Amino acid sequence: MEAPIFRVPIGGRDAWSTWQAAPAPGRAHPSQTWGGATVGRSIGVVVGVVVLLLGALFFLQGIGVVVSSSPMTNTVLWTVLGPVIAVVGLVVIIVSSRGRRRPTR
Repeated sequence: MEAPIFRVPIGGRDAWSTWQAAPAPGRAHPSQTWGGATVGRSIGVVVGVVVLLLGALFFLQGIGVVVSSSPMTNTVLWTVLGPVIAVVGLVVIIVSSRGRRRPTR
């Protein structure tokens, strides 16, 4: 049995003059998409990239490549934690970039 189609107004000068079918349950409304991906998914990828880059920076500081007056320079703690943080960022990127899988019938 198919789900009923609900009609919702879309933007314009007179929002009530033009109607379109509402999105199917579980799908994003067109106003919540950005370039084909939901906004939440895009934000997740951006957060994952930032965490990945920070993990790489912490690792490089830990092994002494990035020289600064930081207490993180040349320490084993950040040499170990940097790659762990980078892997967490990579997992966030992978999880947020994957689409929701629809169950097959």
